[in-house]
Amino acid sequence: ERWTVDTAEDLARVRAMCARLGTENSFGWRDLLDVLPPGTSGTSGTSRASGALALRPAYTCDAAFVLECRNDETAVRYSGSLRAVGLDEHKQWFEARMRAPGTPMWIGEVDDRRVGNVRVDVRTGVGEIGIAVHPQARGQGFGRALLEALLAELQSDQQVVDLVARVHVDNTASLRAFRGVGFVGDGVDGLFLVLRRDPRVPMGKA
Repeated sequence: ERWTVDTAEDLARVRAMCARLGTENSFGWRDLLDVLPPGTSGTSGTSRASGALALRPAYTCDAAFVLECRNDETAVRYSGSLRAVGLDEHKQWFEARMRAPGTPMWIGEVDDRRVGNVRVDVRTGVGEIGIAVHPQARGQGFGRALLEALLAELQSDQQVVDLVARVHVDNTASLRAFRGVGFVGDGVDGLFLVLRRDPRVPMGKA
């Protein structure tokens, strides 16, 4: 890659890349690489069907988007803490997550529009899934689509041999999404149902 501004076309390209990063003013070259306009080289230049959801790694420029997903009224109601997260608290958590190898996070996009995020905390081969759909994207089936994309992503990950999730008993949309991709009940933890990936279903298959 060589990003220089020598012509009006170069300037338009760089402006388009920066615009897709939103209002964040702190980002690195990997963030820019991921938002290259379609048809150019880079990760986002690969073709996919219009309207299809795709995952990409989360970057520092996604911090505000992830907080919007987390602090929505519905998300707070079904969270473990039952409270909104402060900006400083979220910043520390997000930065730590970006550095930790066992806590990958992906952003789900449809036609370059961010619709949600999904993450996995891996400990001794067991990955616990966290998922959040942006408030403006709810009710459109993106919860299940995020999970299906995650399972496909983890197919070749030899470190993850089992998957679990904790879902609030009243969160019917999330429960339906997890069950739709092969998760079954594995106990109760207070207000949360513990779900586990059915071992009889191969990873990446629902």
